[in-house]
Amino acid sequence: MKKFTFLFALLLAVSMSFGQIVLHEDFGGGQMPPDGWSISAFATNWSVQSTANAGGVGPEARFNWSPQFSGSSNLISPSLDLSGNDSGVLLLSFKHMLDHFGGPYTLGVAARTNGGAWNTVWQILNPTGNVPAQEVSIDLDGDMVTSDDFQFSFFFSGNSYNINFWYIDDVLVMIPQEFDLAVNSIDVPDLIAGSTVVEGTVLNLGTDVIESFDLHWQLDDGDVHTTSFSGLSIELGEQFHFEADDFMDPDSGTYELHVFISNVNGETEDNNPDNDSLSKTISVAFDSVARRPLFEMFTSSTCPPCATFNNGFFNNFAYNNADDMSLIKYQMNWPGAGDPYFTPEGGIRRTYYGVSGVPNLFLEGNQLATSGAVVTNALQQALQVPSFMAIEGFYDIDGDMISIDGSIMPFADFPQSRLHVVIIESVTYGNTGTNGETEFHHVMHKMMPNAQGTVVTLSALEEYTFSFSHDMSTTNVEEMEDLMVVVFVQNHGTKEIYQSAYLTSGKFVSFNIANGETDVEPDVTIEAIYDEPVTFLDGSEITNDNAHELFVFETESGDAVPFSVFVTEDNKIIGIQPDNMLDFLTTYVIHIEDVLGADTDKTIGGGSVSFTTRDTYGTPVITFDLDDGAIEIPLDQTFVITSNQPVWHADGSDITHGTLPDIIHFHTQAGGEAVPFDAEINEDHTEIHIMPLEMLVHNTTYVLELQPVMGIDGQVTDPESIHFTTEDQTAVSSPDLSEVNIYPNPASSALFVEIPAIEGPAMLRVSDMAGNRVLEMVLQDTQVRIDVSVWKDGIYLVEVFNGKQKEIRRVSIVR
Repeated sequence: MKKFTFLFALLLAVSMSFGQIVLHEDFGGGQMPPDGWSISAFATNWSVQSTANAGGVGPEARFNWSPQFSGSSNLISPSLDLSGNDSGVLLLSFKHMLDHFGGPYTLGVAARTNGGAWNTVWQILNPTGNVPAQEVSIDLDGDMVTSDDFQFSFFFSGNSYNINFWYIDDVLVMIPQEFDLAVNSIDVPDLIAGSTVVEGTVLNLGTDVIESFDLHWQLDDGDVHTTSFSGLSIELGEQFHFEADDFMDPDSGTYELHVFISNVNGETEDNNPDNDSLSKTISVAFDSVARRPLFEMFTSSTCPPCATFNNGFFNNFAYNNADDMSLIKYQMNWPGAGDPYFTPEGGIRRTYYGVSGVPNLFLEGNQLATSGAVVTNALQQALQVPSFMAIEGFYDIDGDMISIDGSIMPFADFPQSRLHVVIIESVTYGNTGTNGETEFHHVMHKMMPNAQGTVVTLSALEEYTFSFSHDMSTTNVEEMEDLMVVVFVQNHGTKEIYQSAYLTSGKFVSFNIANGETDVEPDVTIEAIYDEPVTFLDGSEITNDNAHELFVFETESGDAVPFSVFVTEDNKIIGIQPDNMLDFLTTYVIHIEDVLGADTDKTIGGGSVSFTTRDTYGTPVITFDLDDGAIEIPLDQTFVITSNQPVWHADGSDITHGTLPDIIHFHTQAGGEAVPFDAEINEDHTEIHIMPLEMLVHNTTYVLELQPVMGIDGQVTDPESIHFTTEDQTAVSSPDLSEVNIYPNPASSALFVEIPAIEGPAMLRVSDMAGNRVLEMVLQDTQVRIDVSVWKDGIYLVEVFNGKQKEIRRVSIVR
């Protein structure tokens, strides 16, 4: 965020009849106090933190309860010269958030002139709970707003023990215009799915009361949607929250959302049209899933308030909501001796969040007050927000080793995210300290690979997999069987957490297709794959006859799919084959029960896999390399017929070199005389090359026809044909070169080319039927030997020419 310094020179040089920014402080300089500011007392309680709890963008100012004091402390602005303010009004706004602990105190904003006594212009007196992030606007008037020595301050008064933190950001002092309504925010999430309301706020930055306006929104260059608001009374500095009548419901993708206003109080435009519009980039996800909110707590066994919060509320809260949330606790090495289970990785997370006191609680990357009501409400709100990725996986414990395998299925793009894999212990006892707690829950022992996590770029509908292992003997783990694994994905810059999950203990089945995979062939065979031989849970053998009992195969809507199964000889793979071709563009789900590992005697978890079949290819599209009705076609032309997909005979049988004449008809148009030819089809069965065995007749119209063929999905084409006319007599090859002799034909190891004595140099070229040149050389003698021992079997075109004359022959390589 750019920092604006206060504009003394500008204010003297420019008329103040229009709005002017006098001061804008976002604490981006990173120092406390900022340049030109001062602190009246207890300066060490004020600092700049990298957090964004006040609702702006980090960094921000923070008032801390520690070191504890009783008294008052003011963060004082520079002196501002307002002598040129003819409006008689001054607007002061800021963002803030209060993290309350308990007990009376006052915080607020005060103003003064000429270094005199402070006058309170806004305050919170003896708060009883947290104040969530909000923006405050204060209208000031009277003599102070035209003073040449104006100051304001943020103040705390009372016993600092009673507060946790007060966060402040984006302080703005502005001389308002007369008539100015601004689009202040677009409160649409960056990532949405389904029908979404367009909402946000407008802010009156002018002295005129706003009574009406028209709001418009537009996605990219699409239709403009308009909602009119009337009967309003928006005073200077007041915000109005709007919701447009029309909802957004775009297809998956990325869009630019434009919001703009017009017809304010019936006028064509206000005094400042530059702030009448706002845009933001939004992404629309392919799908959404339930969110599992993540709590991160910084605590210590030497912290008395931690014991009060944990034993008095949070332990029971976490137990009762275990199915809806994830939890990680970082034990800190303070106060005093600190918790013996502190790890440097926990210290890195502490620095990342700017934590300086315990207990300190974060939900989804945002700091929360350690208050039961606040925490309960915050969890319920977080559960209402969908997530656009699914995380699943398992971990296995073998002695001191833990092995972790998991996957993430993103339903939108998440570039440059951080994957965190955290090993915690459900309950520990060995870190008992001085605060009275005797057991500690969800204690973090190790972050994989470290506290910085793994930078990942997640692309929509592309599964991301991860694996880690660690020797836990190097940690403070007490009971290996009590370990748990938490996985979460976070935006490292904004601290937003996209999703979290607990992985499941034990090994799990894997499949030969990814969960959520698309474009699956309708004749797919699905394989359930295990690391060891498996049996039913009671130890009985799984066979081809009874493996059905493990599976449910159905469409997404619940319709059963008939299927067959097979079990490999080593009992490590169970195959599932649909009895019939699956429908196109349909989502299917296969559920599998738990089984028993025959080697380890441990349960191997079942699960499910969903996939969507591809769309049909449709009827093959046949094209010829000549346009129908083409003229001046060379007498030695080779013809190519192409299909957009592999083809077979209409009865489904394979097309081979020997059966090509059954589907290719080549004859003259007038007399129907058949043209002798050879033909080849490529390995992909998408191209057929037709080579006449004799030179075509000049000035003659021919018909080339392909009989019906079948495509991948069983659709059969109609007959396709073209007609064309050959070139004039003048194009016939020179009689001099017509005596070229090429032998043997067919050849296997060597090919000889003999040419008559002609004037000038001659060139020899050899190409395969796909047009690839395999040989090119200048002929120095009347005979040349060509080694063809490494050439593939097939038909080749041999060209001999001297610039004016050309002769083309077809030869076959056969072994």
